[in-house]
Amino acid sequence: MSKIFYVTTPIYYPNGIPHVGTAYTTIAADILARWHKFRQGRSFFLTGTDEHGQKVEKAAKSRNLPIQEHVNEMVQNFKKAWEKLNIQYDDFIRTTENRHTQIAVKIFKTLLDKGEIYKGEYEGWYCVSCETFWIESQVVEKKCPNSECGRVVEWVEEAVRKSVSATVGEAVKLKIVDLEADNLKDLLGKINGRKVKVLNHTIILKTKNALVKKAPMTSVERFLMTITNPEVVLILFMLGSYGLLFELLSPGGVLPGVVGAICLILAFYAMGTLSVNYAGVFLIVLSFVLFLLDLKLQAHGTLTIGGIVSLIMGSLLLFESNITYTAGYLSAVAASVFLTLVFFLVAVKKVWEAARLKPNTGREGIVGKIGVVKTALNPQGYIALDGTYWKAVVDNGPVNEGEKVSVVKVENLILYVKKVEAN
Repeated sequence: MSKIFYVTTPIYYPNGIPHVGTAYTTIAADILARWHKFRQGRSFFLTGTDEHGQKVEKAAKSRNLPIQEHVNEMVQNFKKAWEKLNIQYDDFIRTTENRHTQIAVKIFKTLLDKGEIYKGEYEGWYCVSCETFWIESQVVEKKCPNSECGRVVEWVEEAVRKSVSATVGEAVKLKIVDLEADNLKDLLGKINGRKVKVLNHTIILKTKNALVKKAPMTSVERFLMTITNPEVVLILFMLGSYGLLFELLSPGGVLPGVVGAICLILAFYAMGTLSVNYAGVFLIVLSFVLFLLDLKLQAHGTLTIGGIVSLIMGSLLLFESNITYTAGYLSAVAASVFLTLVFFLVAVKKVWEAARLKPNTGREGIVGKIGVVKTALNPQGYIALDGTYWKAVVDNGPVNEGEKVSVVKVENLILYVKKVEAN
């Protein structure tokens, strides 16, 4: 089994709504996760929110909200943003969740027991960007001593404690951001000549008058991206199951079986790029088995109810990710379950009606029919029934030619009849 590639974003502070920076890092992590899923079939993409800290506390107080209420609202903003950007994370961790706090407490206690953590006092200038305290001798002109940062620590400290905001111009002046650009051409001009560090190497950017080449996705890439959407995967899986079921119920149709097989192959391909919970797959398969058995055994809907429950549970457990709880995916589940329920209720109704119809072929179809005696029955002779001559035996006395008889039973192609009394 191939190794799992793990990738995580920073766990973002929910002191405000997501911005371009958070979107950029999350998209980058999503690209990495998808690439490794395509290459080796397994990856785990984690993102989340850090809901502890002075910034979060001050943001909640500025809105006159309890901290937990504030972060709950902000977290929903993050999740909605990732849904709009089609970010397919495997887990969203929150530092206020029990599973996080339990592990944090365990780690803290382990370090405390080993003497690695002790009580003391610490003070200094704090850079929010670097999340670092600096002593006074390190800070020059109230700026972060980190050469890659240089932001004003005093201003950042004030922003943290008093929730101060700044315009774009002020942010540039205070070095909160590097520069302001009106468009892509302006940006390329302004970053030209800048020095950046990449893997411990300094690189000078040469972007002025650079040729911009856009690389749109090919038709194949767009198609693959479409079918790897969890909602589309669920629909393909359902259509594939329907197709094979139709072929089993009505052999010889060919087309439903072919379309169903293609949909299932595409669905399983897409599942290979996602974190699939196979318990969900088995539950969906079980639901269709129950539907089929209901039709074959004429259980009159009892097994269909079990199939619907299994289908709902399987759909919700299909992916090991909270993508299954987005509005889009839940809508796809609801639509699939509704259409399945309607189809099988109609099918069960037809089977029930067919079961109540009196047979009109074979032995059962002949019993009770009226025939005309062609040669006198005493007790054996011949009668005409449905345009065919039958050897018949009467059990209630001789019957003359031309009189009518009713079929009681059929044995070895001999009709056992009784005389129909004239009204």
